[in-house]
Amino acid sequence: PGLCFKPAWLAEQRGAVAAAVAAAGADRVQLAADELLRRLACADLRDVCQGSLPPGLDRQHNILVEGAHLVQIVQAVDISQPRDTGALFGDEPGDNFAAGPGA
Repeated sequence: PGLCFKPAWLAEQRGAVAAAVAAAGADRVQLAADELLRRLACADLRDVCQGSLPPGLDRQHNILVEGAHLVQIVQAVDISQPRDTGALFGDEPGDNFAAGPGA
């Protein structure tokens, strides 16, 4: 299966990747791939691709998902705390998992 990138996201990256490649004289293909991977790691995956996990996975329990998948944590909940004081991570402005373009 693999990742199917959204054409609009790829088009948005074209200029930045081309600029990074133009600034260096090394292996241009490898440099372009590295830059695109760097930008992917900092992107919101909902903007990048449709995803590869089965629909409704969040409502299933005790299943095995085979293969390699790229996932992004949007919110984490500390379930060791009572619900009324449970700590949410991802809702506050300073709660960033990774800094990058748009973060």
